[in-house]
Order: sequence, then C-alpha cells, then structure tokens
Amino acid sequence: MSSIWQNVVAAASSILCAAICWRSGLEFGGTEFGSGSLAGNQGTSSLMFLMAATLIWKYPRFASGTCLIACYLSLPLYLYLLFPRPFRELWPGEWSTLELPRERFVWNAWWAIGVVASLVAISICCRVLIPSLRRQGAGVFRRLAAKYSR
Repeated sequence: MSSIWQNVVAAASSILCAAICWRSGLEFGGTEFGSGSLAGNQGTSSLMFLMAATLIWKYPRFASGTCLIACYLSLPLYLYLLFPRPFRELWPGEWSTLELPRERFVWNAWWAIGVVASLVAISICCRVLIPSLRRQGAGVFRRLAAKYSR
C-alpha cells in the first residue's frame, strides 16, 4: 500500500473512531456508567483520534502512536457492550453490580463498527510504526556489530 493511501485509510478510520467515541459519549453522558472507567475516556479518545487524523500527513509516527493510545482507551467499552458476560469473566475488577450479565453477545451495529474501525486503525498504525522501528533498530545492530567485530 502506498504511503498516501495508507495515510488516507488511517485518517478515515481515525475520523470514524472519533465519531463513534462521540456517539458513545452522548449516549452515556450524564449517567453513572458515563463517568466510569470504561466510558469516561471517550471524550479524550475522540480528541486523540481527531489529532491523529490531522497529524498523519506531517508526522505519521507520532499520529500512529496517538491513534494506538486512543484505541487502547476506547476499545474496552465497545468490547464490553458487545460481549458483556465474557468481558466481566475475563476482567473481574470492581463493578457496581455483583451479578454477571446473562447475555454473552449483544448485537449493536455502532459498537461492532467501533470494534472493526479500531482494529483497522490499530493495523494501519502498526504498519506505519514497525518499518520505522526496524530502520532504527538496524542502525543500532550495525554499529554494535562493527564495534565488536574488530
């Protein structure tokens, strides 16, 4: 994938993720769930997604790191809303209700799109970050090899 198309896909997925974060912020805003540890990060995540979408053109590595952090903050809410019981079984934590939800899977198109968009954003960000880390790492290994080969 060329760099321009990669940036276009990264910006589009970041904007889509920001829109879904805003929707979840509007849906849960003013509720007890909206200010908790799962849904409380949606405002920050949406701003980070928008920042990543605008910075991807000039600073792709910084924008990719920002987008990865935003995905880390927003993805648990989508996973909880799609898979409530498995989420509570895997991450016990402190919950306001002690009983587990009955549903293992609850279909909601917004949260499913949020998961897919977050996974696309994560894959594009990793695709941007990993080659740049390899280039930096190769220089370090060459210097170490040259230093100890004498």
